[in-house]
Amino acid sequence: MSLLAVWVPDEDQPRLWMASDSRLSDDERVLLDEGVKIFEVPVVCRRASAGGFFDDVYYASKLGLGCVGGSLIYQQVHATLLPLLSNLIGIAKPPSIADVAQFTAVVGTQYVRSLGVRRPLAAKQVQLVLGGFCPTERTLVAFELRPDIVGDRIGFAVRRVDLTTAFYAGDQLSRAGNLHEQIAVVNEPGAPAARAPLNVIRHLIEACDVPTIGGDVQVGFTVGEVFQRVQTCRPVPGQEPKAAAWLNAICIDELPPPGPCRIGLMSSISP
Repeated sequence: MSLLAVWVPDEDQPRLWMASDSRLSDDERVLLDEGVKIFEVPVVCRRASAGGFFDDVYYASKLGLGCVGGSLIYQQVHATLLPLLSNLIGIAKPPSIADVAQFTAVVGTQYVRSLGVRRPLAAKQVQLVLGGFCPTERTLVAFELRPDIVGDRIGFAVRRVDLTTAFYAGDQLSRAGNLHEQIAVVNEPGAPAARAPLNVIRHLIEACDVPTIGGDVQVGFTVGEVFQRVQTCRPVPGQEPKAAAWLNAICIDELPPPGPCRIGLMSSISP
């Protein structure tokens, strides 16, 4: 099921953070520890140029999409959103995050209804959180999307997330809440209150009695008005204290360069 955290730390320059573990599992076993739970969702709006084509970009940004409980559904939702939301046509105004959340709910409903015919329990487990800087409200906002019964059919219900406190979704929610309080109260170097969700997820990844949460911590946050996935930095097993860059439990430093280029992901901010 995994664990996802979404929060806005009390800092001079607030950012919306998303973090999760990277394990994908079913009811019986671990499937892989390099799964993706946090995605970038580009929103690009174009209007007609003097030439008559819709090639004048008047808005471009990225939102964060955090997902738990149903990779078959949320990977398809993300893959469908990519070409749709990056090819919007308008005049001057971009959609609000509330607009995008409602649109995502309609797309997601297609998939939960399709899977629900064959695997109704699996279809009900997926949970999404869409968030970032809203161009309409001019602030950081997030929305939770989860399956609910609408009439006699399943569909996605949308509700706004309270970002005055950390929001957790997925597995081990009670335990995560207790850990968060303990870490936030101590607020010590290496485990500050502003980064408490990161340490909550790390603790549960390392816990031997939580098989559904594992792999590595994956992180994304807003940089200005744009949400970005970022790499993490930790030692290479067996080569301590050598540190390397990681994304979804994959060591980036061990990947070959893409031709004449190199990976240029930002790193998560140190605690």
